[in-house]
Amino acid sequence: METEALIKPGFCCPGITDECMLRCQMCDKWHKDKVTYGKPKPVLSDWKRFALQLRDLVDENFEIDIGGGEALLVDWLWDFVRHCTDIGLKMTVASNGYLVDENMAKRIADSGLFSLVLSLDSLDENIHDSWRGVSGVHKRVMQAIDNLAKYAPRVHVGLCSIIMQSTLNGLLELGTWVNQDPRLKSLYYMVPMQPNNTYWGMDGFDKYWYKSEKFGFYWPQDTKKVYEILDEIIQRRKNGELIGNSVIQLEAYKRYLGEPDRFVKKDPCNLDRALHVSSTGEICLCYSWGSLGNIRNKEDDLRKLWTSEKAEQIREKIRTCSENCHFLLNCFFEQDYPFKVE
Repeated sequence: METEALIKPGFCCPGITDECMLRCQMCDKWHKDKVTYGKPKPVLSDWKRFALQLRDLVDENFEIDIGGGEALLVDWLWDFVRHCTDIGLKMTVASNGYLVDENMAKRIADSGLFSLVLSLDSLDENIHDSWRGVSGVHKRVMQAIDNLAKYAPRVHVGLCSIIMQSTLNGLLELGTWVNQDPRLKSLYYMVPMQPNNTYWGMDGFDKYWYKSEKFGFYWPQDTKKVYEILDEIIQRRKNGELIGNSVIQLEAYKRYLGEPDRFVKKDPCNLDRALHVSSTGEICLCYSWGSLGNIRNKEDDLRKLWTSEKAEQIREKIRTCSENCHFLLNCFFEQDYPFKVE
């Protein structure tokens, strides 16, 4: 137990809201969440207290990746980012870009944000908007890039794109554009997973979701083409292009997209070092294995919860898990982690 107490968080993702103005086909967060809807939510002071406790567990410039829903809908977001930055944490926010007008870009600059990652699935306006379920989203993303370049030039602006059936043909073109546009600093590819909010815990995880009539439409069916495109992306990554994924992660993507029924790695899952907080304040290592406490409760001190017996019991379950989950493949994929593709 003494050794386990020395484990530091390696990844932190607060999902500060489940609200979103888009109607994305690959995400159900915009529906009423069966777990969080109607429950009390943490306030800014709760999140600030959480950040201070986290700072005691991590090194300087530890990165917090804020997600949602659409995080920019939260009115106190930039106050929270400023607080975290001031205490030595590096802050990244994922956004659909819809709300980044001139005023929002100025607020982003004032907050000290390190990176804003915008979702863009295709340079084709019709493809992107159809996936996001609201017309004009593509134009909003392009306007967001302009506004950030003008009013928040020090912020690292990256893009995130999902490898889906209808986006395959444009992935390389998107990568070329990112590398030619000085306003953009990175492109991160993600693989499709069972949509958010369609499962709760391990009992609701459908291993064969990609074959279902409900969700299978966005799984890339042409495996040969997937391999060809990923091989080109891997080569570009080796050549130093602005690709946020490591080569070994992209190799794991190939295995997953070619054989999704097969677990892509041999080593124990590294989510035993992850830290998630839900929009209702529940503190989890991995959402599949239950909560350690809630940031709304002052007595639930993260520093004690992180090294608690309950946390270690959950870590043991995580280490034996063999699901190709969203967090394992897309989010907490450490480049220096001994991730072995079979």
